[in-house]
Amino acid sequence: MKEVLIISYYFPPLGMGGVQRPAKWAKYLPEFGWKPVVITVKDIVYYAYDYSILREIEEVPVFRTESLDPLRVSKWFRVDKNNENSGSRSKKFGVLFRKFLNYWFIPDIRILWVPFVVIKAYKILKYDKHIKAVITTSPPNSVHVAGYILKKIFGVPWIADLRDDWLFEIETRSLTVFHKRVNRWILRKTLKFADGIVTVSSGIAERLNSFLLTNKVSIKIIPNGYEPDDFKYHLSKQDNTFKIVYTGSITKYTNPDMFIKGVALACSRNEKLKEKILLQFAGTVIDIDLAALIDEAGLGKNTIIYGYKDHNECIDLIVNADALLLLISEKLGRGMVTGKLFEYMAADKHIFALIPDCDAADILKQFGKADIISPVDVEGIADCIERYFRKYYEHRVNNKAADVFVEKFNRKNNVKDLSELLNSIQ
Repeated sequence: MKEVLIISYYFPPLGMGGVQRPAKWAKYLPEFGWKPVVITVKDIVYYAYDYSILREIEEVPVFRTESLDPLRVSKWFRVDKNNENSGSRSKKFGVLFRKFLNYWFIPDIRILWVPFVVIKAYKILKYDKHIKAVITTSPPNSVHVAGYILKKIFGVPWIADLRDDWLFEIETRSLTVFHKRVNRWILRKTLKFADGIVTVSSGIAERLNSFLLTNKVSIKIIPNGYEPDDFKYHLSKQDNTFKIVYTGSITKYTNPDMFIKGVALACSRNEKLKEKILLQFAGTVIDIDLAALIDEAGLGKNTIIYGYKDHNECIDLIVNADALLLLISEKLGRGMVTGKLFEYMAADKHIFALIPDCDAADILKQFGKADIISPVDVEGIADCIERYFRKYYEHRVNNKAADVFVEKFNRKNNVKDLSELLNSIQ
């Protein structure tokens, strides 16, 4: 069987959404004739760990390397990532320290991992002649520097997978003109020398090709997805509450402030809703005082903040929800399509989507079971919640979504597309 070397900084047992894509690729590639070999970083200081995903890929060879980036170095000194975000003084120091490091290291601070990756990959590629391709998956964007170096040394076919909108980040977050120019140069080299470019949405693909102007490249869109087996053993248990569930990180880019205000407004107009509604938040909270937002809105008795839950526990919450909450900031760019969207659709639940005009909105329009609302329209949020509560919750009507449409995002189908791309670049 042919082998493929997957290089991913974020990989189980790290938790949160970013690890799902490379982990599921590693899980299913053998079914399509490719054995994965993974290079990732050793244990780092991170918001969450999820060992349930690691158990799915126990047979996959995983090489864990050292790194000099802050998340790895902090592990040497037993720094707690959550503590860093809880104390105001340590949090401010952490923010300033990261800005200082990002000023000196381009495209990002994880470039300090790249030498260790290249050394390990060099040893593997030199002696394992079955490896016929390399995949680098970002973020961090610096991982593609490793792919470029390995391509130059070995001439091995290389696929660069861009999970986030790298170009949007360059245009909106570069510290100086110099940083922007160097980042654009690295991106251009990646697009030029990679044998295959993969991304998660048409919006990102269009931006990348517009960036090139000439010598446009063929970009394969392989969206994030869901795994049917994740839902197999979770049974929906109805009770007397109206549960709206959010799973995933809560950050300045997924701030539920307007949603909470919308819920409070709806409850002020509907006593029965106030009596029945239960908001459930499961995920790491970063730089947001979620409890204060809830208390200020008078929804303390109507809310549960779980903190981080592993993937299996999140699926259980999703399956038992009456409706689901999706949050995407316009600051993330049109091409942003969060991974939880596909699990939400697979659960066949109604979705309150507080999102801008973006690729995720286009997908939800085809899904047919979502209210797409401006993230700042408090009145509109309140109206949608009240309307759904009256129409569907009180009458327990299930508006069935289109199974054929949702099936397109089955993880196994996505990995089949990846395997076809791997075969085509040989």
